[in-house]
Amino acid sequence: TNQSNLCLAGGVGLNSVLNGRLSRELGFKNVFIPPYPGDDGIAVGCCAYALYGNQALDAKHEHESSTKPPMWTQPLSPYLGPDYSYDEIRSEIEAAMPWLDVELVTSDERRFEIMSSEIESGGVIAWYQGRSELGPRALGHRSILADPRKKGLV
Repeated sequence: TNQSNLCLAGGVGLNSVLNGRLSRELGFKNVFIPPYPGDDGIAVGCCAYALYGNQALDAKHEHESSTKPPMWTQPLSPYLGPDYSYDEIRSEIEAAMPWLDVELVTSDERRFEIMSSEIESGGVIAWYQGRSELGPRALGHRSILADPRKKGLV
C-alpha cells in the first residue's frame, strides 16, 4: 500500500495473534487497533468521525453556526462499559453470601498480602476495579489471577 500507518477495526481486530503478526511482519511504522475493534466499535468510530472529525463538513457549515461541539483531544477511553456503584456491588455480594467468604480489607498492603498468599496456595483471585471496557472481550479493570504453573487451574 506504500502507507506507513495501519488502523484496523471490525471483528477481525479482536484477533490478537493476527494483530501481532501484522504489526511485526508487514513493515508498517504505526499500527493502531482501537480498544473496541469489534462491530460496536465501528459504530463508535463512525459517530466520532461524523461529529468531530469531518473537516469537509466543518468547512461547509462553518458560516451556519458559531458554536461547535468540542473537539476530542485524545482517543476515547476504552473504559466505556458498565460502572457499578458501591451499593450495587454490595447488593450482589449479599445475594451470593451463602457461597462467599467476604472480608473487607481497606489497606492495599494487606490486600496484596492476602492475594499473594491465596495465589501461592493454589487459589484464584477475581479482581474488579472501575468501569469495564466496551466490547465482547472486555477484561479491562477485571482480571482472574492465578499461578499458571499450578496443574488443574486451566
